[in-house]
Amino acid sequence: MLGSIQFEELKGLTSMPQKAASAWAKVDEIVGADYKPLLYCGRQLVRGTNHLFIAEQTIMSITQEKRIVAIVINEFNGNFEIVPDKFHVIFG
Repeated sequence: MLGSIQFEELKGLTSMPQKAASAWAKVDEIVGADYKPLLYCGRQLVRGTNHLFIAEQTIMSITQEKRIVAIVINEFNGNFEIVPDKFHVIFG
């Protein structure tokens, strides 16, 4: 289809550090889309720790639109929270 993006078969992560896996569990709570982690980029020490992921997002709609997104999850005092202003569509 003209203008649509053809995604290659994305395999996703096979493993990630325990803290990153705990952070990723927060993404599973998002309603309206499905996410598959592709890359755990690393962490940044700020007020707590930011964990940066690259993921495949599938919007739950009739068209099942797919995009590649960057997701930052902050870990502070044992709690994990998605950082809304650091959630970006990279491709799609």
